Amino acid sequence: MLRLRRMVGTMLWQGRGGAVRRSMGAVAVDRVRVAEVEEAAEAGWLAGGTGYARVPEGHAVHDAGSFTAAFGGFEKEAMPNEPVVLRGRVVAKRSASKSLYFVDVASGYEREAAVQVMATAKAFDGPKQAFRGAMEVLARGDCVAVTGVPSRTQRGQLALIPSEVRVEAPCVTAEALPEPGSMRRAESLAAMPRAGQLLLQPHIVKAVRVRARMLQRLRRVLDGDGFVEVETPILGAAAGGATARPFVTFHEATKREKVLRIAPELYLKQLVVGGLDSVYEVGKVFRNEGVDPTHLPEFSMAELYTTRLGLDKLMTLTEDMVRGFAADAAALDAAGGSECAGEVAASEPFGRVEFMEALNAGLGFDLDLELPTDELRKVLREAAVACEAVSKNVADGMTASALLDKLGGVHVEAGLAGPMFVTGHPLLLSPLAKEREDAPGVADRFELFLGPVEVANGYNEINNPLEQLVRFEGQTETGVSADPEVPAPDEAYCNALAYGMPNTVGLGLGLDRLVMLLTGATSLRDVVGFVP
Repeated sequence: MLRLRRMVGTMLWQGRGGAVRRSMGAVAVDRVRVAEVEEAAEAGWLAGGTGYARVPEGHAVHDAGSFTAAFGGFEKEAMPNEPVVLRGRVVAKRSASKSLYFVDVASGYEREAAVQVMATAKAFDGPKQAFRGAMEVLARGDCVAVTGVPSRTQRGQLALIPSEVRVEAPCVTAEALPEPGSMRRAESLAAMPRAGQLLLQPHIVKAVRVRARMLQRLRRVLDGDGFVEVETPILGAAAGGATARPFVTFHEATKREKVLRIAPELYLKQLVVGGLDSVYEVGKVFRNEGVDPTHLPEFSMAELYTTRLGLDKLMTLTEDMVRGFAADAAALDAAGGSECAGEVAASEPFGRVEFMEALNAGLGFDLDLELPTDELRKVLREAAVACEAVSKNVADGMTASALLDKLGGVHVEAGLAGPMFVTGHPLLLSPLAKEREDAPGVADRFELFLGPVEVANGYNEINNPLEQLVRFEGQTETGVSADPEVPAPDEAYCNALAYGMPNTVGLGLGLDRLVMLLTGATSLRDVVGFVP
């Protein structure tokens, strides 16, 4: 311990706030708090002889949740008398007298879910001085392992009466943790390390748990249906499978540019060509675009492709999985889930709307998708300029597909409510989807929206290599500026299609957006462990 103190001492500098500084960056540590814990350990007041003690062995170990589940049903007289170990984080401490302290220990940093430790000098191993020393040194945020017997207070509250307290890791951050649930200014939170943000915003931790439960369901459903989970390259020679600006890097060994994938789609369909008739992947994709509550440069997607289903059956599978995700979100929330989760769970079947019907109603005229490209672009530009919500975002040289996408965002997507499938998109917006047999210029495609937010996208996939190449090339229109979000034609993928791909449908699920909506979060930043 003295060696540790000397090591810490060499790191200190006489700066304001008493922070510990290192040559590489800054480590903000409360020096007074560090010294207090060291002194308590050296005095023998802390079990284990250190402020970073190991968990004692030989007894059952509980967190706050499992302790409550195990002993919450017992009356005081019938309570088991076997010692147990309660592990968790101190969220509150108060002194009733020199011989009686109450310490709330929780699994996270929420007082509502804490177990009360009723520490008495009589039950504590060692002299009263050791008892008081151990109790006085405890502070909010400390990670502790408390050994004792379950009991109840005079008011009947479940409690643990400790015989020893071990500090697994003291909270020595320079800025002391506030009381659980206290409000913090957004700029104050933003300046904290992510670990501190998570402690003070337990709803983010809950969202991470919901995400894990959703992924378990996704894999259980797809594995049970005979899908094979695969991995495809994240780093490649070209971006494809979506319309988005990629991140570009450079590979020193080959002296070639590489890009981070914007979607795994083209790789997955090549696996279908190669003989895997039903595949899926869960992973990260990267898009070098703007950041807002529903967009991050790095996010998680699940994509699946199968030759065994048609588009209607794929919609049914999508609806069933999303309804199950809503049930998972509700099951992990004491309040029963967000309003969105409840609406999704109660909506059976999900609603449906045709893209072109909604668009034409918003435009006030029927758009002819079979117009020559230049003429269609002119009509769409006039409509976009006339629309107040779109006009400010109309730039010179925008393609017909870009204009159509912006108009669809206003006239189709913005007014959606509840879980809703949008079908029948213009082929211009769907370069990888087959054309409907009964509707020229319309794609055999659907999107699923929860309110105005898209969470899933499904296609009947093109399997004609020549048609696919023409579609790729058609994304770049003559006479307009190049769109950095439109990937170059992927000839390698078209060559793979030349071997023959059976009729295939595909689905992409935006996992982070689903978690955000089903937990009631207002931003993707509040549903991911770390923000890119």
